[in-house]
Amino acid sequence: NFYIPTTFNETYIEFTIMAAIFPGVIAFLMYTKLDDMKMAQKILNYIEKNPSATRMNITKDCFTNMRRLRQLEAEGYINIPAPMPREIRNREYYANKAVQSESP
Repeated sequence: NFYIPTTFNETYIEFTIMAAIFPGVIAFLMYTKLDDMKMAQKILNYIEKNPSATRMNITKDCFTNMRRLRQLEAEGYINIPAPMPREIRNREYYANKAVQSESP
């Protein structure tokens, strides 16, 4: 059953507009300290089991995103690994390097 309000007041309209424009802000406000501590503990356990884990591995295996990792780091719960150098992340770099090594 889908409920459609018959009267639209200003608060409803403002909330609808904010929800459409700022979904990240609303999701950010929904996390409690307990949620932060649970997620941080999950990430720390993962890093302990996988010491060479990259940021990408953490986000995929812990079901989170970089924005959340940065938020937890800013609040002092975790220390995320440094980003990999651009040359390693960039696939075109490897393709160009392979072409250069094949040329005489």
